[in-house]
Amino acid sequence: MLLSHASKSAAISERNRSRIQRTGQTPGGARVWSELEDERLLATKDEELSAIIYLFPGRTDIAIRARRRKLGVRSRSAKTWSPEEDKVLRVNARTMNWWEISALLPGRSRAAVQGRARFLGISGSWRCDGPKPYNIPLFDAIRLRAWEDGIGFEALDRELKTGGYFHKNGFRKRNSRGYVNIGHIRKAVNFFGGELTIDWKDV
Repeated sequence: MLLSHASKSAAISERNRSRIQRTGQTPGGARVWSELEDERLLATKDEELSAIIYLFPGRTDIAIRARRRKLGVRSRSAKTWSPEEDKVLRVNARTMNWWEISALLPGRSRAAVQGRARFLGISGSWRCDGPKPYNIPLFDAIRLRAWEDGIGFEALDRELKTGGYFHKNGFRKRNSRGYVNIGHIRKAVNFFGGELTIDWKDV
């Protein structure tokens, strides 16, 4: 007897739950966060990330930051910008991009530099309103989410062990233009706390 789409989806979900219980990993290969780890994250919500990373062996700073965000833990209040930092930003905004300027300002990320420039009304010669789109919905959605969270594509690839898929635009010479590595996409979806689903449209 043929199973309905809903029955198939339920069966897949049950297999995924069984896998998580048995291996402690999601279908994408990511290690599931334990209740103890979540409790530690909530208990140390006012601490700098660098001061608590030792409490989470096997977890990278990117993974901890993403989990904090999913739990609703806000980062500590941003450090006040000094007149010297503003000067560096103003002087270099016309000739350098936000990543290059952030390299001149220890402790300031690309997102922080770009946000400060917007606050000061500084228009750089190089602007970016988001990552380059490739008209591949799943691939573009992951890159946009990483960009919005201030996570570099190379750092994302290192965290997920996806080679150069996200920072090298996901394409190899042997692949067609619209190629999608669904395994890598699933890892990223799990990492950002999303859910990859199939919505069947029955006629």
